[in-house]
Amino acid sequence: MMLIKDLNENIISNNSKFINRDNREKWIDNGIKFNGGQVISSNLSGVNNWNTATPFSVNIIFKPTKIGNYEMIFTNWEDNIEGRNAFNIDLRLNGTFWVSFQLTGIAGEPVTIPYKINETIVIGMTYDGSIMKVYKNGVFFDSVTTNRIVGDSNTVHIGATGNRGIYSSTAIIYDVKVFKKTLSQTEIVELYNTRGKIVPTTATNDVLLDLGFEEKTGTIANDKSGNSYNGSLIGFINTSLGSNNCHVDYTGQSINN
Repeated sequence: MMLIKDLNENIISNNSKFINRDNREKWIDNGIKFNGGQVISSNLSGVNNWNTATPFSVNIIFKPTKIGNYEMIFTNWEDNIEGRNAFNIDLRLNGTFWVSFQLTGIAGEPVTIPYKINETIVIGMTYDGSIMKVYKNGVFFDSVTTNRIVGDSNTVHIGATGNRGIYSSTAIIYDVKVFKKTLSQTEIVELYNTRGKIVPTTATNDVLLDLGFEEKTGTIANDKSGNSYNGSLIGFINTSLGSNNCHVDYTGQSINN
């Protein structure tokens, strides 16, 4: 029998089956609440070939709070100049979100996924250099063939484009992980089952960025990967303890103690 525990030694999985599926959201720890105009940026300066069509994977946990907005969840798009290559996970105007490589201004090859307000979503994206696969909540959703390059920036942005000029988010982001490999479906399922708390042992040497947003205050999101790609919180008005704190618990309520 294999028991999986979270960082607080709570048992969350027994032989890869949840003990209490109804309470799985409570295993999410802190997140960051965006109110529009903010961004978290992390410069992956040591990444080789991020700009080319090389294998990588992203796992992200977020909660949209609105429908009908165009909001960026995760991207390496630097600014609002049309004609840039980028990898995007972004909310669209029609109640869906896209996971895509695209040349801005020109629709790429997106995987289009419906969502609901306040739905906690775990998205796993894998890319092997030609096929992008997308998993929603641990289940394979769809795939597309693409040979577009990843983008022209080694900096990833969470909650907006790099310059925060457009597509700012109002979502809650709970966990962001980037890997320099094509994750297997087993690894994707394990990330979902543990809500991002535990990196699969088969992927520990391939983590580029691991932001768990476990801080309660401050303007730095600590990178747990060991690569020191700490995220900078930009544009947040109040990141100290209190009612306006952007650091929130699993329910979305500001942390005030």
